[in-house]
Amino acid sequence: MKANAEGKYPYNGVVDCIRKSVAREGVTGLWTGLPTFYFRVAPHAMIVRDCSLEFETNNALDLVDSRFLAYVHCQLQRQEALRID
Repeated sequence: MKANAEGKYPYNGVVDCIRKSVAREGVTGLWTGLPTFYFRVAPHAMIVRDCSLEFETNNALDLVDSRFLAYVHCQLQRQEALRID
């Protein structure tokens, strides 16, 4: 928030800001940017929620751990095979 030419701010606090906004725009003016914010944030929130539920229900972390362990085991076997030859 910027001060005007005299160095005075337009609002004296939160309550003053709400009071002046309601007087100028009506009660619905308090929700002016809500639809834009919601449509911007909602897809992200839904994707995060769905992914977290997928990880919880399918034990996807166990699958990742088992694949990683299988990869490490395979690499160790290759190293042992190279040592013998």
